[in-house]
Amino acid sequence: MHAFALALMSLGLCLFPHISNKFLLFLPMIGFGIGWASILGVPYTIAVAEIPSGRYGVYMGIINMMIADPHAAPDGELWLDLQARAGQ
Repeated sequence: MHAFALALMSLGLCLFPHISNKFLLFLPMIGFGIGWASILGVPYTIAVAEIPSGRYGVYMGIINMMIADPHAAPDGELWLDLQARAGQ
């Protein structure tokens, strides 16, 4: 299933530059989104197979922090930058 999702993602990325109609761009982006969701879901799948069932919450929280924190850090920096510019 993961390989199929990655194939959809790669097909969408390959088709993207060849589509000139802006409404048809949704189709390759759907494939890209399916692949992206699969990529983000794999760490959880691996963790569930390896950790004891009583510790799911702790380990899922740790994995979630490893995925979400790098995405949140640039947002925090952007917010600080915007606050500094607003004060000028």
